[in-house]
Amino acid sequence: MDPASDTDALRERVTETNGDPEVARRARAVDFAFLVSADEQSWLFKVGSSGLDQVTPGVTTTPDGGFSLSASKDAWAKFAQPLPPPQFHDVAAMMEFGHLHLHGNALPWIASGMLVRRILDLWRRALFVDS
Repeated sequence: MDPASDTDALRERVTETNGDPEVARRARAVDFAFLVSADEQSWLFKVGSSGLDQVTPGVTTTPDGGFSLSASKDAWAKFAQPLPPPQFHDVAAMMEFGHLHLHGNALPWIASGMLVRRILDLWRRALFVDS
């Protein structure tokens, strides 16, 4: 089964993510959701004060008040490399160079961008290599 859509594997990775000290520290007093899409694949990340609450594969609409981050599978695959090439080492760099696009409400990204960046850093190989 595809690890990026297996609900047991996703729940286990959510638990691992919430054990990360940076996620725990940055997630205090937040409540938002964001969608990550790679061509036809997508995942909805729900974040709350306890950390990453849930990841749901296959969601295709941006949540109310949330935002989406979309890039091609090729761009995400470069991001997932053990040593990503320039412009793909971080989601902010991907955005700056036009490889990643933000849609929807930018406020949660602006307020919690470091948290989102850390979550995606922890998930990069699970979503974009193992799938």
